[in-house]
Amino acid sequence: MKMKNVENAFGIKFVLLKVKNAIKIVSEKNKPIFPEKSGFHKAQTTAVLLLLVIIIFAGLGVFLLSMAKEVSQTEYMQLYTNQLLLSMLRTDTGYTENDCRLLADAVSCVYFVHPNYRCGGSGPTCFDLASSEIEGLLQKFEMIKGYKYLLTVKPIGFVPHSETGEITEFSVGNSSLEDLKGFKIAATQKLERTTSTGQFILDVRLVLAK
Repeated sequence: MKMKNVENAFGIKFVLLKVKNAIKIVSEKNKPIFPEKSGFHKAQTTAVLLLLVIIIFAGLGVFLLSMAKEVSQTEYMQLYTNQLLLSMLRTDTGYTENDCRLLADAVSCVYFVHPNYRCGGSGPTCFDLASSEIEGLLQKFEMIKGYKYLLTVKPIGFVPHSETGEITEFSVGNSSLEDLKGFKIAATQKLERTTSTGQFILDVRLVLAK
């Protein structure tokens, strides 16, 4: 019995020794081959993280740009319409006199001088000049081809009358857009004229709709 206990103890000791040696071998195998290059692994990890951050921000940028494209189309058309109206009013008509020189002058002439005032003495009336110039210009701009348009002029704070007592009105385009309830783009510019009786303002409005 004593001999058997000794054999068992020896066997356990032998097994423990084997396990200890196996653990030692595994530990040695898992040691870095080039421990002095551990900084390289840290730099590699930093580079990977930096690359991931760049990819995330790039994806976010693409997403935001796609969102902006959908929203900005309407905003762009709004800016375009504002610039279009401003450019039209600043268009030179070819006449040198103050009441007809620019398209804005011809529109003002309709209300502040007389609708039948003839530019250049024997030229078109300021009403006809303004109307034909606006029609011609709006048909030239590619961006608004396919759009219906309406340009109206509304006096602010006063009601102009002709010699026969009729209210002076000026508009060019599709009159149905005035009361359109659907989507439309509108731009407004104000024309001012100061006379001996005070300052007068005209509200010029351009409306575009499909």
